[in-house]
Amino acid sequence: MPLPLRGGCNPLGISDNSPVNIANRVLLAAGLLGISLVATPAFAADKISELKNAFPPCTRRPEARAEEQARALNKLANQALEEKRWKDASDLWTKAYALDCSRPRVFKSLGQAFEADGDVHAAVAMYELLSERAPSEVPEDLPPKIHELRLKAQKLDDAAAPAPTKEPTAAPARTVELERPLGFVPWILVGGGAAIAVGGGVLLGVGQAQAGAAEDECDDPELRTGCPQSAVDDGEAGELMSQIGQGLLYGGVGVAALGLVLQFAANGERPVEVAAGSWQFAVVPQAGGIALTAFGTFE
Repeated sequence: MPLPLRGGCNPLGISDNSPVNIANRVLLAAGLLGISLVATPAFAADKISELKNAFPPCTRRPEARAEEQARALNKLANQALEEKRWKDASDLWTKAYALDCSRPRVFKSLGQAFEADGDVHAAVAMYELLSERAPSEVPEDLPPKIHELRLKAQKLDDAAAPAPTKEPTAAPARTVELERPLGFVPWILVGGGAAIAVGGGVLLGVGQAQAGAAEDECDDPELRTGCPQSAVDDGEAGELMSQIGQGLLYGGVGVAALGLVLQFAANGERPVEVAAGSWQFAVVPQAGGIALTAFGTFE
């Protein structure tokens, strides 16, 4: 806090009684007005305003003892500034202002100490207090400096501001792949069973016709007597053919029916991950017909 001693010199080189050119005052006032119109984010301005509010306007004259103590602190602060003890200097000038608030030129010294210490916001606050409370003491290069320091404070605030939280994006809808666990097997069974049944029906018809023709040549058709041997053989062959045809007919119908049951009862579409395990089928010939065997596992 440059509190000049009576009859002495100002530590900051600003003479109390030196005249200030009117034109320079007008230029400085215009510069300060231009800087005040520069848009800055609210949070940076709020921080600087809080720092300025810590130094309320002076409404009283100091007592003689307080003024003397302020001069002593001012001297110690200047010494700390010369020794680059910026924090000590700013603390001492702050205490001096608390004792003697009638000398606003202390804000220039405080601004210099804060600026050297890297406290950009506090430096801006002190320089602006000087501009507001002692405009005649504002040097020509101070308004541009205030502008530059405000921009620097803005960059610091932007870097310290937390990144905006991104709303979680909805995951794209998963395409569910569907499949039939038995594939085309049921329809193969239906087709194969139908073919077997048709073949069995043909054999059954041919066999019965052949057996009937042989019986017509016999005197006793039930016992097959009174007829040539060839008729007996034809009758037996016709009966065997008829039996085989009947077995194929019934077996084919059964296979086709099984295929339809599997298709409509167990082969519906379902997601791949919950589809039933693979199945295999085999047609096993047996005496008097055929048998369909299915084997596999459920997952």
